Parts: sequence; C-alpha cells; structure tokens
Amino acid sequence: MLQTQSATPPETPVPAVVLCTLNAKYIHASLGLRCLLANMDKHGGAGLRAQTQLREFVSGQPATRIVEELLALQPQVIGLGIYIWNVMETTQVVRLLKALRPDLKIEPLRGNLDTRLRKLDEGQYDAIVLAAAGLKRLDMPERIRFSFATTDMLPAAGQGALGIEVCSDRADLLEGLATLADMPTWLAVTAERTVSRAMGGSCSMPLAAFTRGPTSGGDKGMLLQAAWGDPASIEAGNGMTPMTPLVHAQKTSLVHTFADAEALGEAVASELRAGGAVWAANPAV
Repeated sequence: MLQTQSATPPETPVPAVVLCTLNAKYIHASLGLRCLLANMDKHGGAGLRAQTQLREFVSGQPATRIVEELLALQPQVIGLGIYIWNVMETTQVVRLLKALRPDLKIEPLRGNLDTRLRKLDEGQYDAIVLAAAGLKRLDMPERIRFSFATTDMLPAAGQGALGIEVCSDRADLLEGLATLADMPTWLAVTAERTVSRAMGGSCSMPLAAFTRGPTSGGDKGMLLQAAWGDPASIEAGNGMTPMTPLVHAQKTSLVHTFADAEALGEAVASELRAGGAVWAANPAV
C-alpha cells in the first residue's frame, strides 16, 4: 500500500482508495482485488466501497503513464495487486538494505530511470538504489552519491556477465564466437549460477553469489561468497513478520575447469543449507 498526499485539495470528489492491478496477456491478476472491492463495506466500513475505484492496466504499458494516471486521481491510498514476474534482484536489494540499515523504511519505486530520479528530486524519497552501470551508460555518473561495496552487498549470481546463445548443432557459429569467450568470467559465472541452481533460485528468493580471485594458475584459488534470505520474511519491517538474519557462506578453491566451478558452487550451496537456508520450495537434499 502507498500512502499519498495531494498538494492542494481537489475541486471534485475523488476516490479515497484506488486499487490498481497489472494484467498480462494470459494472466489476470485482478481477481484478488475484485474480491476485496466486493467486500469493502463488510470489512472496511459502510460506504468505503463507493469511495473505491479499481483501475486495470495491461502489461507493456509505460510505467510513467500508469503512475501519472493513478496520481491524477489524488486518492488517499493506492493498493497495488501485482503478479510477480521477476523480482529476485529487487527482493535481494530490499533484504540486504534492511540487514545493513534496519532503521530504513523501504518503499516501492517503479518507472524508468528518468521517472525514478524525478521522484527523488521531488522529495518523494530520501534516497534510492539504482544500478551504477546504467547511470554511467546514460552519462549521468554525477548522480551517484554512494556505491555499495561487494563486501556489504553481494550481487545476484552472474550479474554483469553477457552471454550469446546459439543452437548446439551450429558448430560453425560456436567456432566463430569462441574468440569472444572470456574463460575466467565463464568459470566465475558457472560457480555463481551453480549456487542459484542448487538452492532452487527463483524470482521470489533473495539470493546472492559473487566470486573473487583467479580462476586459473597460481595457488590462491577462487573465493565464492553467497547470502540467502528467507523469502517468508522479505516483507519484515512492517510489524507483521519478524525479521530473520541472513545466512552467509563462503569457500575458496582452485578452479581450472567447469567441473571445478560447479563443485565450488555446490559446496557453498551445501553450506547455506547447513546454516538454515531451507524453505518449503527449497528442501534440503
């Protein structure tokens, strides 16, 4: 839920509550909100149903258009019913931020980069978290006030790595693209993604995995660090669900082959599970 406040009183009656849902082509996400709307008077007090509107949008519409339309109604409360698409990075950032700064109040933030920066400039947020790479790519490095060190906030598995997918039977393409492959990066990503795969990583699991160190030669080995947060308490901080601590694991090993990288990832995942990183959809094996 978002609490909103209009700058000036509206001249015409406005809904006290706006329920917003985002539907996909084959997934209708508004059923829950429609049930809530139908029972507004029963659970929210007489007359609340008449003061509530349901606004439905289709996936693919610009976020700025949706936000502008909702705010134009100037409601007191906006209720968002959103089908979960891919929020692994988002939930991970929320979880790690709460671990670093439990005093922070985390609010949802949507829209393209310009919209998010505008909301920050307008004072709707004290600070926002964005990808530094995106700001630099768009020639706005001056907007970066602080960068999280990987010692404080581990990234999700495979972040920053680019891959090219081709048909397995196209030997000519595989040969031609072979010169583009960076083996140290490939081995590092293999180790990180093995952790995600072994833990049953999904769009609702706050999971991080990050490698440091050489992947071939020498005797220092590769350091693989991982962190896991209980998805059931991702909304902790609202007084309804107790916050549970993150589970951390790390291991250093020599990595020369993909088998070495996968073995390292499996070992770190095993340490996470031993530390309590287990939930219904991710049973210990």
